[in-house]
Amino acid sequence: TGGGALTGATLDIDLGAIQRNWCLLNKTAPNTQMGACVKADVYGLGMAHVAPALAQQGCQHFFVADPQEGVTLRKLLPDVNIYIMDGVFADALDSYTSYRLTPCLKSMADVDAWCAKALRELPAALHVDTGMHRLGVSLNDLKAVKDKLDAANIKPVFLMSHLACADDPTHSQNAAQLALFQKAQEIFPTTPTSFANSAGVFLGEAYQGDIARPGIGLYGGSPFLKQESPFEAVVSLRGRVLQIQDVPAGDSIGYGA
Repeated sequence: TGGGALTGATLDIDLGAIQRNWCLLNKTAPNTQMGACVKADVYGLGMAHVAPALAQQGCQHFFVADPQEGVTLRKLLPDVNIYIMDGVFADALDSYTSYRLTPCLKSMADVDAWCAKALRELPAALHVDTGMHRLGVSLNDLKAVKDKLDAANIKPVFLMSHLACADDPTHSQNAAQLALFQKAQEIFPTTPTSFANSAGVFLGEAYQGDIARPGIGLYGGSPFLKQESPFEAVVSLRGRVLQIQDVPAGDSIGYGA
C-alpha cells in the first residue's frame, strides 16, 4: 500500500496471501521444488517486496525474463537461484557471470554462446519446445544440442518446457505436450525437469517435475478456465469517489452523450 493520500486510488497487496498461495502449491506438489515466476517486477506487484516474502517461506528458485531483472533480484536475494527465461543476451554476458544468473537456453544460438570457453563453467538450463511454439529448442534439434553440450562438458541443471493449455485440465494439448516432453527426457535421461506452471501443478505428479514455475496463481489470479480457483486474492483497489451528481431522467452522460 502507498500513495493513497496523494492519489485518487490505493492498491493494496497482501504479501501474506502470496506466501499462503505459495505454500498451497508447495503442499499440492510435495515432491517438487516450488519456484516462483517474478518477471516484470512481479507483474507490477513489486520485486523488492514480493521476492523476499517468498524467499522467507523457503522459495529458492526464481524465474525472471531478462538479465536486468536478474541483476535487480540478485541484489535483493544473494543466495537464491535466478533463471533468465529469455535465454542468453550476447551483449550482456558479463552480467550472467557477475550476478550468477542461469540462462534457460532456448535456441541453437544460445547453446553456441554458452558453449564458449568463457561461459561453459557456469550453470545453464535447457528449454525445449513441446508445442507452445514461443520459446525453446525444437525436438528435431535436441540431439544436436545434446552433442554440443556434451562436447563442452555442460550438463543442464534442468530440462524445461511450458504448457499452453493447462488452464483446461481436459484439453488434449496437455497430454500431447507431456508425451513430447517425455521424448525429450529420453535424450537427457538423468537431467531434472521443470514443466508445471500454476495450473500445471494441479494436473498431477506426471506434470509437476522437479522444479515448478508458478506465476498467476501465486498472485491471486485464477489459472483455470472453468473451475474454481483455490488461490487467495492478493490485490485489491480502493478509489476515491470524486463527485456524485443527480441527473434528470433523459439527460445524457459522458463522452459521446
